[in-house]
This record gives sequence, structure tokens and C-alpha cells, in this order.
Amino acid sequence: MSAKTLTECCATDATPTANAEMSSDPTNTLPIRHDFLNGVRRRFRRVRGLLRRTVGYENDALHLKKGTSLAPNAEPRETFRVSTRQGLQQAFDDWFSQAVEDEILEPLPPSQIKDGQHWTSQYVRASYEKGWKNAEGRLMQEGVSIAAVEEVFDQPVAKSALRRIYTSTFSDMQEITEAAKIAVRQEVARGFAEGVNPREMARRVTKKTRDIQRTRAETLARTKTIDAYSEATLDRYEQAGVDTVSHGEWATAGDSRVCPICMALEGRTFKIPEMRGGTFEFAAEDEGVDDSLAGSYQLKPPAHPNGRCTILPVVN
Repeated sequence: MSAKTLTECCATDATPTANAEMSSDPTNTLPIRHDFLNGVRRRFRRVRGLLRRTVGYENDALHLKKGTSLAPNAEPRETFRVSTRQGLQQAFDDWFSQAVEDEILEPLPPSQIKDGQHWTSQYVRASYEKGWKNAEGRLMQEGVSIAAVEEVFDQPVAKSALRRIYTSTFSDMQEITEAAKIAVRQEVARGFAEGVNPREMARRVTKKTRDIQRTRAETLARTKTIDAYSEATLDRYEQAGVDTVSHGEWATAGDSRVCPICMALEGRTFKIPEMRGGTFEFAAEDEGVDDSLAGSYQLKPPAHPNGRCTILPVVN
């Protein structure tokens, strides 16, 4: 296998054909991932639009046109009413920080985040339910006699798991928005120092924002979807009883994009508690495998960002 990054091997936004769906999407969460990704992209797209109008020629809020006065004026609100470069930088930082909070993060009190009221929670909840139901189906296919749980979210184990994932998802999104603020702030300072025009400044800051979206926010959407699915899978297996399911089997998507890490785990079985907290040491010794992949990975899918693997029940 040629050297690839985990994103190249594992991430996909393409909808598979009906015949390929089972192999490329073993969790059957592709529609949920698409919805989550679209939610992320929609929010970042709004922020980029605000940046273009504010920083570009439409408003030139940073007074980058040659000969533009820095004196306060009656331009639209996006024009910062300050008279120094330092003041403009600070005014822009404050404005952009608030824009990111309003359009992307949409912060809530911790109690409401735990209760699943943040915009990211709907996708986590849908994926958890999918994982639970799919786990029931796999158990029945293995001949296990179980009663299907109609109200998944009434289960104490589900409530506890979802509170954890809701909180961690919000925390991760918060870190991503902070990274976006820092990246754009630094780019504006660099543009000021180089004396760029409004069009170039707008191009630079929107590119930084898009880079954060693609490398971090979209990865979060994919990864948290699979994380919630796997948590529900293990919860349902455990509820069936250790005498019924004591181990889980690692199963990949089985296509050409499976990474070397997950390929090494394919078909291996682990005790359920071990999958929850255990790790796997991967040594990139095969020819063509990127040495940067060597390291420790968790045994519960996703082992790494953008993972697509799932857990099959090993019925006693």
C-alpha cells in the first residue's frame, strides 16, 4: 500500500452506490455524517461570507485601500470606527470572535449542552440510536434471543453515554473555533504588515477559515459520528450480558481506502471492556507505509480521526 495520510485513506463524503454501501459504510451512518458535515459547512460558509464583505472591497472595514482615511466615518456597521492600525486590529479581532461564536459555535450553558440542546447533539443522538439498533440486529442474526429496546434514550446507560459525548463534542468544537480565531488574527496582522489590498486580505482570511473547516471541523463531524455509534454498539452488547457477548470483533469497511492501522486490526477480537479503554500499538514497518502512522491507537472505533470501522459481536 502506498503511503497515505489517514484522511486520504479513511475520509469520504461521497454517497456509495447501493451495491457498495455495506462495504464502504459498515456503520450505515453515512446519511448522518453527511448531515453533520453539511451543518459544519453551512456555518463556516456564513462566516467566510461575512469576512469577504467586511474585509474586501465591499466594506473595506480595515481601511486597506490606498489613500483611505482612518478617521471615523458613517460606513456600515462592518466598518470599524477607529483611527489607528492597532485599534483596527483589535476591533476586527473582537468582531470576528463574536461572529465565530454566533455562527459556528453557538455556545450554551454546560447543563444545556449535557442535555443535548447544542446543535451538534442531534447528529450524536442519531448515530447513537443507529449503533444501538444495528447492534440488536447483529445479535439477532447470530441467534441471540433478545427483546428489542423501543425507547433507547430511556436507558440509563444511553443517557450517561450521550451526556459524555455531547460535552466532548462541544468542547472539541470550541477548540476548533478558537483555532480559527487565532489563525485569522495572525493572517490579518501579516496582511497589515505587508500592506495588502482588501481583495488579497479577504482571500487570505477566508482561506484560513476554510482550512480550519476542512482539516478540523469536518474531521470532528465524521469522527464523533462513529464514536457515538461505537459507544452505543458496546452498550448494547454489554446489556445482552457477558455470557452472551464477551468479545467484539474489529471490522473494517473492506475497501481500498482502509488504512494500514485498521487493516492490522481487521478480524481481531477483544473483550468488551478492553475495547472501551484499551489501546493498540501500530508499528509502521511495511514498505510504503507512512512512518508517521506509528503510534498508539484506541481499540474502540474510530481508532483515529476519520475512521469508519465497526464492532461485530462474538457470541459465546
